[in-house]
Amino acid sequence: MAQGNPTSSKPAIVVIPGGACPVVFYNDLVSSLTKDGYEAETHNLRSYTDDPKNSEPQGLAEDAAYFHEKIEALADQGKDVVVVGHSYGGLVTTDAAHGLSKAERESAGKRGGVVRIIYLSCIVGAVGSTSAETCADRLPTFDFMEPFDETGKFLKQNAEKSAHIVFSDMPLEEGKQWVSKMWCHSSRSFSDKIQHAAYLENPVTWIFCTKDEVLLPSFQRGCIEFIEQEKKGEKVDVVELEVGHCPNVSAIELTAKTIVEAVERNA
Repeated sequence: MAQGNPTSSKPAIVVIPGGACPVVFYNDLVSSLTKDGYEAETHNLRSYTDDPKNSEPQGLAEDAAYFHEKIEALADQGKDVVVVGHSYGGLVTTDAAHGLSKAERESAGKRGGVVRIIYLSCIVGAVGSTSAETCADRLPTFDFMEPFDETGKFLKQNAEKSAHIVFSDMPLEEGKQWVSKMWCHSSRSFSDKIQHAAYLENPVTWIFCTKDEVLLPSFQRGCIEFIEQEKKGEKVDVVELEVGHCPNVSAIELTAKTIVEAVERNA
């Protein structure tokens, strides 16, 4: 877990990681947000592990329940909360933030709650569908991931392919260093069904990564259009960045600045 203390009455920010990316991928982003006066925190997903031989795979449901508790704990302190999901973390965000919007909590006589969801190049799909179904026919095969062993319960990274694709906007050797820090991710999480649609309950910002080679721009556009359709035409606040899939490590200050500006612009 990485966490920073507040220096003002600004909303708290919860960063939900992408698949296979433990908190080391987000610590500097959290630190940057903290320097800007925000209480910010991130936590490891339940669906990945650095010890796949001795772990039972957990999935989207466990990830969502875990982060629901983290968000609710902040809201119960009377705090406004902005949830930032990255990549697979968008699926977690969409389920985890359900029922925690400030408006819903106010109607129940409670203080605090989610005031905005920020999707950082994410997977967002329909309730009842899976990540695999959402991505099918819209993205190239994720061949940078492969089974950890014959059981297929966990997926590991193909170092060369992952460095080229996931970290396409940084030098290859630097990308390989980041790949070496990635954990094995539960294959089950990609076939778990999406349960909720928190984007209907909250204002949405999308940080559009124009050079993303994992979640291609065409896929991101489709997700934005889907959200706007589901919200009956209400527009998503879209900000374009000329970055790859993981600006949380390749463009830390720019990503933090973009998050802060989205929060302040829509305050």
